[in-house]
Amino acid sequence: EARTTLGLGEKETDKATIKQAYRKLSFELHPDRAEGSEEERKEAASRFSKVKLAYETLSSGVREDGKSWYESLGGRARTDFVGPVNLLPLAAAQEQLERRRAQAAIVGLEKDLIQTFVARNLRSS
Repeated sequence: EARTTLGLGEKETDKATIKQAYRKLSFELHPDRAEGSEEERKEAASRFSKVKLAYETLSSGVREDGKSWYESLGGRARTDFVGPVNLLPLAAAQEQLERRRAQAAIVGLEKDLIQTFVARNLRSS
């Protein structure tokens, strides 16, 4: 999806080509340069955010060698889950954490948020 957003083909993996595509689109879509109606400016800002996320994902070193994002971080297919995950209301979850003296809990996160976090942290390390 990141390659499609930047207008790149599957074979285009060169970092310079990725950067060039990002710069071209970010120049066109940057919110400070947007002209037109309010709706057109909002659409350009939305596309600019997607272009920025796509560039961060592709330039972070993640997804090299044709692997999926998860596989490139050392993961494997997650097909061994048993049953659905039961989500608790906040009050019930806090009660269970306190009763069990737990120090952490699992929280559902959005895919885009995780990819951005990993991309930024890989780049800084």
